[in-house]
Order: sequence, then structure tokens, then C-alpha cells
Amino acid sequence: MKTMKVIGALAMISLAGAAQAQIWASAAHNYVQGLQEDGSPLPLDRTNTANALGAPQNDDSFPDTINFVSLGFGGQLTLSFGEQFKDNIYWYETTFNAQGGHYEYADLYVGTGADALSATYYLVGNLSNLTEGVPMSLATVQGNTGIGAWDFVKFVDTSSFIGLPYADGFDIDGVGADPIPAPGAAALLGLGGL
Repeated sequence: MKTMKVIGALAMISLAGAAQAQIWASAAHNYVQGLQEDGSPLPLDRTNTANALGAPQNDDSFPDTINFVSLGFGGQLTLSFGEQFKDNIYWYETTFNAQGGHYEYADLYVGTGADALSATYYLVGNLSNLTEGVPMSLATVQGNTGIGAWDFVKFVDTSSFIGLPYADGFDIDGVGADPIPAPGAAALLGLGGL
């Protein structure tokens, strides 16, 4: 009987842990295309917002793999996850293994509201293609606003021109976030002492 309790407790802990798994962006909103450095429109294959959804491919094979969306200089994109999120944003940028001398930046905002257009957004910080994948903590903005659950994440390109006509600013390959724990997850963990 004790074995059954231990197995049951482990199963519940496993379920509680699964509730904490990272979530990935599932919808794109308000894509405002910026331009290439020479003022021309972005190439069509770099404007597919579906490429920013789901887990990142993390494949920077040039020129074969276009698995990202480019913001373009001054462009922006808002994403949502199908549920609220908290604590950290995990983001992945693509620069085709040519980061040296090819610097791309974006401001990261989180928003709360009924829809992406009317949501209220708060600046979290600035991102660089040199530090992709490093979690961006939401602790400061959560502390300053008292808001602990977010609906949207918005990227706004802030890249400077680098002297390459085809440069297109910040690119997004994938964006993850920490989900809000399911209400029963803490209670399930408490049953581990059976």
C-alpha cells in the first residue's frame, strides 16, 4: 500500500511539474513591418509571423533557413501565448552566425488587457542579438506595477544602421514564457508526504 502512495505522490508531483513547463508564443498580433537599412521593404520570406510562434528552431544556416520573422528597422510585433504568463520571457533571435559587427536590438514590453491593440504595455528592457536565449526577468516591472500576470509580449526594433543595405533589424525565431501555475499544482505537491 505504501508503494502505491509513493507512486501516486510521484505522479502528482510530475503533473505539478508539467504545469510549470515553459509555454511558447501561439499567436501574432499587430505586426508593423519596418524597412531594410536601404529603405526598401523586407523580403517577403522574412515577414511570416508564424515563424515566431512555437519553440525556436535555433538553426542559423545561411541562406537556406528562414525560420524567423524580421521586424525591420523600427518595426514591431506583439505575441500572445493562449494563456497568461509571468516571471520570465525567453527569446531567440537569428543573425545567421554573423553577430560580430551585426548588432540588432529591440525593446521588450509586456502588456495586459483584453486584446493586443488596447492592452497597456510596460517596458521591461532592451534585448541584443548578442545575448539571445538569456531569460528576461519580469521581476522589476511586476514589482513596479503590482501586476503579476501578463497577456502579451511586444518587441520594438531599436537597431542602429550598420552600413549594410540589406540589414533588417531584430529577428524573432521563438519566444517562451513562464506560465501561471494551475490552481491545483501547489495542493498536489503538498500530497507528497502521504
